[in-house]
Amino acid sequence: MKLNLQSCLILLFLLTALATQAPAFTPYREDAVDVSPTATYTYNRNFKVFKLVSVEAFNAGSATGTVTIARVSDGRTNTVGSITLSSNAGIHRETNTVYMFKGDQLTFTTSAPETSCEIEITGELY
Repeated sequence: MKLNLQSCLILLFLLTALATQAPAFTPYREDAVDVSPTATYTYNRNFKVFKLVSVEAFNAGSATGTVTIARVSDGRTNTVGSITLSSNAGIHRETNTVYMFKGDQLTFTTSAPETSCEIEITGELY
């Protein structure tokens, strides 16, 4: 009887450990999006969800300025963050969880037309 109880406890422990593992994800980086002075990126991958990790601006036409990032989903627009450019580049690292589903968009708007830049989007696919 003692052996069966130990076996059941070990099995229960192993099943609990398997059930609480973090979901597997695939790192993902989108090719550069040209922002001049606005641009839109639409998520169309065949994964269930895309979790935004960072947005990087580079090759800006102006050494300083800002790029505002917004998420558009089902007609609703929410500001995600902004990038402050320094030496023609900058990065926004997402500290809140922003999930994108197929068809959702990220819009980018520069503070001035001369602040045109390229954007690289990094995230995790689930």
